Amino acid sequence: FRGQETPTFFEWILDSIKKKKRLDLFHDYYTSSIDVNSFSKILFDLHQTGYKGIVNVGSREFISKADFIKRVYKKLGFSDINSCKSTVDNLPIQRSKNCGMNVSKAEELLNYKLPTIDEVIQSLLEERNEKTV
Repeated sequence: FRGQETPTFFEWILDSIKKKKRLDLFHDYYTSSIDVNSFSKILFDLHQTGYKGIVNVGSREFISKADFIKRVYKKLGFSDINSCKSTVDNLPIQRSKNCGMNVSKAEELLNYKLPTIDEVIQSLLEERNEKTV
């Protein structure tokens, strides 16, 4: 949570819910989103292994932006999303459609599983609740 003029993706979702904005749900853009708290723990744990090299760190599954938003809505108890189905093909700037990562190397080095998308969302919601208390 940056709390700055340009929101994070998650802040944008929460603001859109609050303001009942219509969302363009990108069904063809995939990511391995992760929250900062989980990422920080994983980064420190990886440092402790002494491994030198490139390792992907993210959620252990990848998901479309549309499905990520739908899961956030569901976790918050909403059943209806004011949305339309969108594609990254219609954006003015060309983007890669799949930014999902294989995190098996990190899991092997750490000897534990990286968080699922649902665990990432839960962590983000808990952080939001801590900030609003």
